[in-house]
Amino acid sequence: MRRELEALIDSVRRRGAFATLRLLASELAFDLRHGTETRRVLEGSQLGPLSGDLAPEGLVYHAVNPLVLGQALRDIATREHAPPWGGSFVDFGSGKGRALILAASRGFDTVVGVECSRSLHDAASRNLAQAWRRARLRARYELRCEDAESFDVPDDSLVWFWFNPFGPESVERVAGRLLASVTRRPRVAYLVYANPAHADVLLRRGFQTVAEIRSSATHLDALILKPVA
Repeated sequence: MRRELEALIDSVRRRGAFATLRLLASELAFDLRHGTETRRVLEGSQLGPLSGDLAPEGLVYHAVNPLVLGQALRDIATREHAPPWGGSFVDFGSGKGRALILAASRGFDTVVGVECSRSLHDAASRNLAQAWRRARLRARYELRCEDAESFDVPDDSLVWFWFNPFGPESVERVAGRLLASVTRRPRVAYLVYANPAHADVLLRRGFQTVAEIRSSATHLDALILKPVA
């Protein structure tokens, strides 16, 4: 509860009261509509064992706001003149599965979640099973409990999603895997990067910014980037 209150106060400071209440309402409505629990913040030892040699100290789980990701996916669909039928959506650091549920309702054939925390992975399994039953979603979903740095990026993936899951070194390595996938199978693909703390690394690695997503005039929530051809 303390973490949730701190996040609420910080959001009011950065976005203002009206934008914060709008975002909060969308999160409550999301869980009510899907019968899920994606809001509660987890940190440190609450995340349970992690894949590989990762340690939970200092890690905190927050879910992306549905309005922020929804706006980003609408922007991409507009740029491509249609929803990305036939492709896949990959969430690196998929947490309890909120982004996957949202993406499954936006025209992707497959949604893939990569999560290093066993506790979050198990929560996502429960949430997706419930959401698929309640919303009758048709997309296929796949959940992988592993380190994103060793994950083989699907060559049919059209949108990748990050909610600031990596430090700069990991950004460098995972970005390399994204670029390798586009090299193997040339295509237009987008990275939605929420809370883009290390966007400078991506720009150096060969990505370009195509749009900004803002919940208020004073706060940048996400960037949409794509590999430079």
